[in-house]
Amino acid sequence: MGAVLLLARSRLRVNRHGTLALVLMVGLAVAVVLAAVAGAPRTDRALADFVAADRGADAYAAFIPAALGGGASRDLAPEAARIAAIDGVQAVHRFANAQVSAPIRGRPAGNAV
Repeated sequence: MGAVLLLARSRLRVNRHGTLALVLMVGLAVAVVLAAVAGAPRTDRALADFVAADRGADAYAAFIPAALGGGASRDLAPEAARIAAIDGVQAVHRFANAQVSAPIRGRPAGNAV
């Protein structure tokens, strides 16, 4: 056992910089693993906690107005009634009535009309 320790001390003394670099890399790897193990339970709960707090909709429906070639009514009341009649639907709410984008042929996007 004494010969092994003597050989190990001799090699460590000769390669101090290499030994120090190896110890730092091992220490960094251990720190990364410990951080991942500590954060795993929080990450596992994060999505469920967000969904419970957000109370977002389970589904969205889009209707194209008649002015754009669709068959949706002006106030969307008939469409809302049809959705509310589906088995399992608890509530129907209007999300938005906004124009997001309607590019005009021959004009670059973003220009005012």
